[in-house]
This record gives sequence, structure tokens and C-alpha cells, in this order.
Amino acid sequence: MDAGPPAVRSWAMVQRRLLPALLLAACVAAPAASAQAEPVVGAAQVLSGDRLLVGATRIALYGIDAPEPSQTCRRENAEWACGAAATRHLSAFAGGKRVACTARSLPDADGWIAAKCKLEIGLDLAAELATRGLALVHPRGPRDYWPNRNEGRTRGAGLWSGLYVTPWDWREGHRILTHIADERGCAVKGKIDARGEKRILLPFDPAYAAEAVDRAAGERWFCTEADAHAAGWRR
Repeated sequence: MDAGPPAVRSWAMVQRRLLPALLLAACVAAPAASAQAEPVVGAAQVLSGDRLLVGATRIALYGIDAPEPSQTCRRENAEWACGAAATRHLSAFAGGKRVACTARSLPDADGWIAAKCKLEIGLDLAAELATRGLALVHPRGPRDYWPNRNEGRTRGAGLWSGLYVTPWDWREGHRILTHIADERGCAVKGKIDARGEKRILLPFDPAYAAEAVDRAAGERWFCTEADAHAAGWRR
């Protein structure tokens, strides 16, 4: 049987990693899982950009996916440690501080619970990371943090400041350097469509691998999405 397109297989992997929150959220509200509805409260010990301990409870932040701690991204024609940056930011934002986490799933086999976590002053941890561009929202995942994701992208924050492999693709072994083909080490493709409109393709776009840059037709490479926008090319 066909395993399905990469995007579908990737989302299945995210569900296994971040817990099947969409399916189990109803269970949290059900009487049989009423104990899960009680917030877990305590000091946060940050483990990565989207995982933490609150006491002995293992928490995976619901609705987002942050770069892996060892993951690297690319901007200004150089690599940067985006995974470590996400971990550092969450540590500065919530590490050692009192948080309240409301479960959105039952524990998985390893004891991880998908949960929404807030500081005592009401700030949402996942919303902070998505707004800063240090966590993504899977297109097939929960939509709670889409507005935060959109704000981060509009501002060109974090991962949106350059090129990246999505965390779910990174865990499958994909690396940004495999996408870079321009002699300068740049990976944003400037394409001209059938209507003559100038469009850009990024490595995570579904059509990216199949589309070649035709310099003779006026198409070109860009090092960043911002460079492409400045030259009049659009998504």
C-alpha cells in the first residue's frame, strides 16, 4: 500500500512525537479522563524549544513544533543554531518560573502529555515561541497558534529570517544543504509563471524540487525571501 505523500507521512510522525492531541483532546474533557483536566502547576524546567518538565510531569507544548536542539537553519548565507536558539528563548521566558499547564491529551507511552502552558501572568508559552518565529505550526495540525505563526512570518522573525527545514522533516533526515544549488549557496528560487508573474519558491514548498531555475527566461536565485521581495518577487 502507498505510504502517502511526504507531507502526510511527516504529519503522522509529528502526531506520534507530539502526541495525538487532536484525537485525545475529547478524552481530556470526558469524565473518564477528568483527572487530566486539572492544570499541572509548578516551576518549569526547559528541556528543548517545545518540551519541559513541571515537577515530574513531562510536557510537550500543544499546537507547535520547535526545531530540534541540534537543528541548524540558514540566514545571511550562513548557518545558525535555530534549535539551540528556541531552547534558549524558552528557558529565558519560562525556565524556573511558575507555570500552569492544561492537558490536551492523555500521556503517551513515554509519559509525555501535550498541554497548553501559561505563566502566572497569563502569557502562553507556545504563542510566544510561534510569534518569535522559533516554532512552527504543522499545516495539518491544530490551528490554535496560526495567528502567532502568521505574525512571526510577517515580521521575518526567527526561522522566517532565512531558510530552514521543518522540524518534522528534520527528524526524517532532511537537511537544508541538500536544497542549496545556487553557486553562492542560496536556495530561494525566483520563478516566472505562465502569466508572467514573478514568484518565489522556498525549500519546503511542495513544488520546489520539481521546478528548475531558468536563467535564460529571466528566472534567478535569491539568498533570502527578503531579498526576493525587495527585487519585486512574491510568494
